[in-house]
Amino acid sequence: MALYAMIQFMTVVLCYQVGSNLSDFEFLWEDLAQAVPLCFVMGATQPADTLSKLLPESSLLGLPTIVSTIGSTVIQLGVQLPLFFGFKNDPYNVRAEFDIEDRTSSWPCDVNTILF
Repeated sequence: MALYAMIQFMTVVLCYQVGSNLSDFEFLWEDLAQAVPLCFVMGATQPADTLSKLLPESSLLGLPTIVSTIGSTVIQLGVQLPLFFGFKNDPYNVRAEFDIEDRTSSWPCDVNTILF
């Protein structure tokens, strides 16, 4: 679940760079795309035939857990950062002018689509 939180955190941080944020609907789709497959896989997993004599790690802050989480976060950033900066540097990407005081209307943001 830490990786799940890191993916959403990094996506929102990148969106904040252009003054945007993920909508509730985009958060919902991220939740569905990340949590539902995990639930299906966990439900389809059969128990082992024999038990191991080795105990699992007693701490969640063990080296394999930390390395796995950091490695997966780096992979996720390795995909999102080139897309984000590639889009920002494209000549057709023109920042929209809008009134910041007008909170009644919503403005489309292409960065949300790219990061989402």
